[in-house]
Parts: sequence; C-alpha cells; structure tokens
Amino acid sequence: MRYADNHLRLWTLQPVALWEKAQRTSWLRCDGRRVERGYRVPYAWLRKQMLAAIPGYSGRTPVWAWQAPKPDLRKHPYRHYVRGMGKCVSIEFVAAPRSVLLSDYQSWEALIMGDFVSTCAKEAEAFDDEYFAADLGDPVVHANFQRRIRESWPRVFDLSAANYIQAVIEEVHISQVRRVKCLRPNQ
Repeated sequence: MRYADNHLRLWTLQPVALWEKAQRTSWLRCDGRRVERGYRVPYAWLRKQMLAAIPGYSGRTPVWAWQAPKPDLRKHPYRHYVRGMGKCVSIEFVAAPRSVLLSDYQSWEALIMGDFVSTCAKEAEAFDDEYFAADLGDPVVHANFQRRIRESWPRVFDLSAANYIQAVIEEVHISQVRRVKCLRPNQ
C-alpha cells in the first residue's frame, strides 16, 4: 500500500520497551546483539544487499516490518512474531520506497534456514533430490552445493508470487509513525 505522497505504509511488531525507548530517543532502531547466532550469516548477507540497494544505509541491524498484507495476528506468519514477546505493539509507519528493501517472506524463511531458495516447487524438489543423493562427505561436492544455495538467495527479492511481503529499514523516525496499537500477550 502507498500513501498519496508515494510513501509505503508498513507495520512492525515490537516489544513495548522498544517503543518506549523510541519515544525517548525519537528513533526506532534494532539491536544487532539480539540476532540469534544461527541467523547471523543471513543477516550479514541481507545487510550487504541493503548497502547496495539503499542510499545512505550505514549497515545497522534493520528494523523488520510488513508491507503486505496488513498484519492479522490471528494468522501465520504474524501470529508467531508476538508469541513469547510479552506485551508488544503494532506500529504503523510510512517510509520512502528508496529507504526500504522488500522481500518475500516465504523465500526469506528458506534463506534464514540456509536452504536453497527456489522459484517453484518443481525446482525445489529437483534440488532436494540432487542434494540428498550427493556425497556430501566430499568437500568439493559440499562446497558446490553451498555455493548454489548462496547463489539462490537473491531470489528473496522476487515479489512476483509473494503472498507476504516483508520490509527492512535501517531505522524509523518517530515522525514516520502513524498509529500504535498495544497488543495483548496472547493476541
């Protein structure tokens, strides 16, 4: 969705404490130290993509948001974002398209797990068949598969078949915020 001034309308789901800090500092920013250890390689790769795509991006850990559809916490994938978060807020904000990098949520889920990002089910099945039939104990074979997996990662930016579009942005200034809704822990 776009606003009349061509800005994107986005939503981020965050702990109340982070929103309270943003109100004091005027900026909503994420702390890279909280990135799970297993996600650090994909996050580093994503930050490199942001450096190439977003003018002025400094490399900071991004704020994650949703571009489409608007989050409905009764449904996956949004439901799992607030589970275990305790009291949290949904923050609706606007951002210039050039400050945001959009990606396909389902493809990102494959990438974050270190998997091959396919363009269709048939391609995924063919890759899996080849992978499980290969001698992964052979360092050359293993390295070749790892290279192919990494080369597939840019496909997360293909939104042509995306059901859920997520966004990353370096930071959100308080002036960009349009609405904040407090969410119950089990909502």
